[in-house]
Amino acid sequence: MNKKTQISQQMFVFLIAIFVFAMILIYGYKAIADLRQRAQQTELLIFEKQIKSDVQSLYGTFDEKKKEYTVPAKKVCFFDNEYEDKSSANICNEAYSEYDPILCDMWMSGDEKNVFVDHPLARRFSLENINMSKGYLCAPIERKKLPLTLEGTGNRVLINGPRLIYESEFDPDRIFTISVDLVPGWNLVSFPLVLDDYSVESAFSSIAGKYTNIIYNTYHTICADPNDASTCDTWKTEYVYPPEFIDTMFPIEESNLILARYPFTEVDHEKAYYVWMDEPGTFTLTGKLPQYVEIELNEGMNGISFISPIELSPEVVFGPVVGSEGYVPFLIHPCMFRYDENIYIDTIYFMRDGNYGQVCNQFTGITHQLTPGLGYNIILKTIV
Repeated sequence: MNKKTQISQQMFVFLIAIFVFAMILIYGYKAIADLRQRAQQTELLIFEKQIKSDVQSLYGTFDEKKKEYTVPAKKVCFFDNEYEDKSSANICNEAYSEYDPILCDMWMSGDEKNVFVDHPLARRFSLENINMSKGYLCAPIERKKLPLTLEGTGNRVLINGPRLIYESEFDPDRIFTISVDLVPGWNLVSFPLVLDDYSVESAFSSIAGKYTNIIYNTYHTICADPNDASTCDTWKTEYVYPPEFIDTMFPIEESNLILARYPFTEVDHEKAYYVWMDEPGTFTLTGKLPQYVEIELNEGMNGISFISPIELSPEVVFGPVVGSEGYVPFLIHPCMFRYDENIYIDTIYFMRDGNYGQVCNQFTGITHQLTPGLGYNIILKTIV
């Protein structure tokens, strides 16, 4: 065998080796891809089975369940086919950045398959007896995790969770319109948009003739003995509009509460304002987002605004809950107030180590989201 023949044979063997190695790689890649697809299909089916089971277990109750689902997808959309005002929803309105004609058509069609999972291997499926605060929820999924709160409301199950956020929704040059419905009694509101006129009369012009008075509060507590509440005095300052209500509102009964009252004539973006409504009304604002708002929080009660054109979860706004030391924020969001002299109805959302929520009026179906146009009380307490 000459040298040339030997080289040719070596080249042939080398090429065969390359071919075999390539086939092994291709087959191995295909096998891995097939395994990955099967795993994803399994996770998608498990998600469908789990959420159906969770909704079914809460149907007919007033219980609540917080759960983190594993979903190998980009987003999941839930639709309430019984929601009446679909055409005005952001997802169906070209004026909004979350407009999606395909998902809108899917919802408008009334198809019983009302859950859409954004993954090529996923299938749409039906989830009965569900509702969302705006008729639908499109929730983003990060690292395959989808945290949801499911709340039984008797004949339905309310689904709350994170929602997709679009950068254009916070465009400082965009003109936004924000509206919130107010009920008879006290309502806590704020000003998340820039106003042309900050006078009280102009700021509340959308509900002119429907409210009696407006106040905002500040608190300051001093304790002779920090470990003994009986040694504490609390200074409460109320700023009242119109001024003639200063001497007639809220007689003080607590012996350790020192009260001062002053008139005010203008509103600002940092504060939350209590408005007494004599009848239902819609509080409406139009304008751009403020360029910069800084809100200082003190230990104790802080009434603050919520600067955003869209609903956001407390976790997104305030960040993760502080651990076993330091300050822990609680949120109290008054939603529905006094129907008569004895009945008060609030919506309460607590942020503690467990990060749990509670709606004390189980019939309202209020979402655990912060709503533009409403105000919030944040109580900061030190964990000892």
